[in-house]
Amino acid sequence: MLALLTTLVGLLAVLAGIICAAMAYSRTYADHAKVPLWPALHRAKQAIRRLWVRYVLRRPGITVSVRATASAAVADSVTVVVSSPEIDTDLPVEKQVRLLIHRINNIENQASIDRSRFAEGLDQLKARVDDQTAQLRAADGDIQELARSIAVSTVKLQLWGLILVGVGTVLMAVPTLVSMWAAM
Repeated sequence: MLALLTTLVGLLAVLAGIICAAMAYSRTYADHAKVPLWPALHRAKQAIRRLWVRYVLRRPGITVSVRATASAAVADSVTVVVSSPEIDTDLPVEKQVRLLIHRINNIENQASIDRSRFAEGLDQLKARVDDQTAQLRAADGDIQELARSIAVSTVKLQLWGLILVGVGTVLMAVPTLVSMWAAM
């Protein structure tokens, strides 16, 4: 009787361990894989869940609103050096005004040139930032795909091996259980 009880407890412990390991493997696979481990079971589970939600839970519609705000600021400074000769204060006022107007026109021209150079530099910088962003996103996707591949690559094989070990353990215990039951 003690042997039968020990065999039953051992068999239950092995089966519980196999169930725990199978659940862990399944969750790891589900977390990292893009496709379900057993597609047919997944489809059946989804169908049952849809029926349950449709006929039992009957949840009202859900409204979600999302808002996003983005802002950017660019600052730059331009130093203009005006190297015109000083305006002589002994000149007539009309001549001084003409020289001032000429100097202001030169400053406006220089500011316009600086603005266009700044805009070109800003466009080039934006293009470089966009290129770098695209390259980083591609590299990030590659790294995520590699990590997912590493995590999932052997999980299916391990899960099938675990199932086979469980089935083998149960099959090995059956003759012992039958012989012990018959001896009682």
